[in-house]
Amino acid sequence: MRDRYTAIAPYSPPLALLALLAGALLALLPARPGGAQSNDQFFPETGHTVSGAFLDTWRRGGGLPIFGYPISDVRTQQDPATGRELQVQWFERARFELHPELPAGSQVLLGRLGSEVTQGREGEPPFQPVGAPADPGIEYFPQTGHTLGRGFLSFWRQNGGLPIFGYPISEEFQEVSPTDGRTYTVQYFERARFEYHPELPPGSQVLLGLLGTQLLGEQDRLRIEIAAAPDPIAIEPGQTALVPRDTTGLTVSLRFPQPVDPGALQVQLRQLSGPPPWQLAPAGPQPGRNVFQFGLAGAAGSPDYLQVQVTRGPDQPPIVFGVQVASGLSGPPLVANWSDPVALVNSYYNAINRREYQRAYSYWEQPGRPGAVPASYQEFAAGYRDTASVAITTGTVTSDAGAGSVYYGVPVVIAATQSDGSVQRFYGCYAVHRVNVPVGDSAPPYPLQL
Repeated sequence: MRDRYTAIAPYSPPLALLALLAGALLALLPARPGGAQSNDQFFPETGHTVSGAFLDTWRRGGGLPIFGYPISDVRTQQDPATGRELQVQWFERARFELHPELPAGSQVLLGRLGSEVTQGREGEPPFQPVGAPADPGIEYFPQTGHTLGRGFLSFWRQNGGLPIFGYPISEEFQEVSPTDGRTYTVQYFERARFEYHPELPPGSQVLLGLLGTQLLGEQDRLRIEIAAAPDPIAIEPGQTALVPRDTTGLTVSLRFPQPVDPGALQVQLRQLSGPPPWQLAPAGPQPGRNVFQFGLAGAAGSPDYLQVQVTRGPDQPPIVFGVQVASGLSGPPLVANWSDPVALVNSYYNAINRREYQRAYSYWEQPGRPGAVPASYQEFAAGYRDTASVAITTGTVTSDAGAGSVYYGVPVVIAATQSDGSVQRFYGCYAVHRVNVPVGDSAPPYPLQL
């Protein structure tokens, strides 16, 4: 499974100037007098509407060049600083927050996206405070111990200064852009990232980074956290967590981007029959409205691999992930990916090479049933008893769809090295099956199976 959130295309027009705004560090922006313009505006580019005080702030603060398009509707979200719930709206370069406890006309604040996206980087050289420079053309901010000069200083002054961008929290430095993968000279501020684009015409070379798009994309991902000694493990849907050898108890936390109803979620475990099975176990009170938590309890001899499926209603795809108990044997790094047919075949042989035969067996759609290939797990594992390692090469994938199913053909050439050093070669084609495909859906929402 992979995330099904669509990335918003970056918008980077030439930046317009706007009048300097008076205000304090918290970016309190005055409300618009009534009557001059419409109180809401729909943006077909992203399909979102901005209304009321948020629209007024957007217009007065610089509009599209400064804040970008809206990329969410108004939503309830916890304040990262206080933990209180706020009404917020995300834009490509900003997050607007409604603070009703403040005086009328000053209730919209700008989120500190620059500080949030750089959290944990304080020890890096560009973020460490510096002394005041001797150059009078460079402005020094003792509040954060950083300087601001040249084109970035001009842009900061001309486009809102402190109320819009906040204080600088880094010096200028080179950084690879998460938007296009290119390297730019950048500087971080409490609410923004300035980027120098020398390829643009003079006067338009300073652009604002898409911090809203970057942070919202991170927040809108479902996260899976598995509490296992010595450190917790974080994975995404469709991935497999490798937990320490002899693990018999786990606590799983699913962190959703929005509040969920725990009563609407059902957990199913898929594992090898025969040994003492893994079972669901209580995990105590739910830790928050956005978190669904449950326990997994095993025993000595329980399967070393299980697949967990969490269903959340008929109109949403299940959340599927794996748990692999380490064997203690040497082998290649774990690869477990159901996102596309080639990844599935590579994951299958990764499990073979790591001697994780239960995981490999689970990739088959109907293992162990009469007439199925492979047959029983015992016969499947015995078939690889004398195999030391397997290397594969895949060819061009073909696909065919019908009746809510998609079938992929994955040609493979296999070189299997045996325990005695001999090499056996095979070639053929794996049929990979994905079921319950919504009409018009091209992103695999369910695990593929052989």
